[in-house]
Amino acid sequence: MKTRLNKKSYLLLAILTIFIFGSFMAFGKATTDDFTFNLDEFKETIQGSLDDCWKKLAQNRKNTICNKLTKLQQLIGEENFDEAYDKLLHDIKPKLTGLKTDEQEQTWGNGAFKQAWVTCESLREEYRIECNLILAEINPQSVYDDDKTPPIITIDYDGEASVDNPGVWNVLIEDGQSGIDSVIISVHGIIIFQEQLGGISSKSYNNIAVPATEGLHRIKVVAIDSHQNEIEAIESVDVGPGEEPPTPPIIIG
Repeated sequence: MKTRLNKKSYLLLAILTIFIFGSFMAFGKATTDDFTFNLDEFKETIQGSLDDCWKKLAQNRKNTICNKLTKLQQLIGEENFDEAYDKLLHDIKPKLTGLKTDEQEQTWGNGAFKQAWVTCESLREEYRIECNLILAEINPQSVYDDDKTPPIITIDYDGEASVDNPGVWNVLIEDGQSGIDSVIISVHGIIIFQEQLGGISSKSYNNIAVPATEGLHRIKVVAIDSHQNEIEAIESVDVGPGEEPPTPPIIIG
């Protein structure tokens, strides 16, 4: 026997479907292969560690850390990477490692946390490596890069656009997410700079001379990021004649 749904039932079914789908999407990132770390395994490792490597009331401290890691999972599942990164960097990692450092070992504060909960150096080192892996992967600058955004190129001109002062171009290339892989800069098709940059976040090329001749002069900059996204920028300067030399006085007689 077929069952007919009334309008109210359809509405409830639609709301339930949206809720289930939304929940799946919200927690999808934390449970897919987008990340290499496994926070559940991390919690199991903490619970299985020796009590002697923790300050007193070791089990209470382990439980508290695991609760913090559960909160971290929720933040990651909600794609709240700014808060997740901050919690791991400023709350969890110092307690496990005694360090106030990011994934690049750059210090914040005084660099050390004297009230660390873990006392064994070998276990601190193990947790340092694990925390740094997680920090690197949930760093908002990494997560929010869709791997499709090319570098940003800025070309500034400084000069008077005359043969007496044709001026220079200053070029700035930036890509703080993917990094810059390579750059080619040419003037009138002649390559001035061609470099492999290996993923650095920014690069400047200053005082590129504009030809000191009358006419339209063009600079072209091509930049490719580490995901092979390419962008080019072109700027032109119309150089005019310089000032006329003063006419010498005519001497009669």
